[in-house]
Amino acid sequence: MILFKDLKYNKREEYSSLKNDFLDRLRQLPWEDVSVFKGRLTKTETREWYEYNVSAIKEKLDIEASLESQARDALNLRNDLRFKARELMKDLKDKDSLNEAKPNLSFEEMVIKKWRNKGLLGDDVLRDIIRSASTTNKEVNERYLRNKKND
Repeated sequence: MILFKDLKYNKREEYSSLKNDFLDRLRQLPWEDVSVFKGRLTKTETREWYEYNVSAIKEKLDIEASLESQARDALNLRNDLRFKARELMKDLKDKDSLNEAKPNLSFEEMVIKKWRNKGLLGDDVLRDIIRSASTTNKEVNERYLRNKKND
């Protein structure tokens, strides 16, 4: 039986290929399947799953619904994914840090944030909530995905 550590240190190409296959499959797993990894995924693995799912938020919105309803749904989906991703993380220090620095906001808190930070009002606020709900934070991506080789 070949151990993963042996692959990682002695057969790097084979290990890299296996790891990439795992990440490709992990990204696409629904919560029901990925939840078995609660508290066991690396930063990179967690971020890969989160990014893939956040990018699909717009596709899940009911385009027949009002703009406000779409914005509320988008924010709720994003908050749910954020919570679940943090549940997957094995690094409790990072999980706590993210919970403190980037907490989930209610719809009302997000509207106020968009108004204060960007001066947006009305439908512009709603459109920006939908846009930002389906994109991930670049700063967090850089921090967690730059160490991809070390995870």
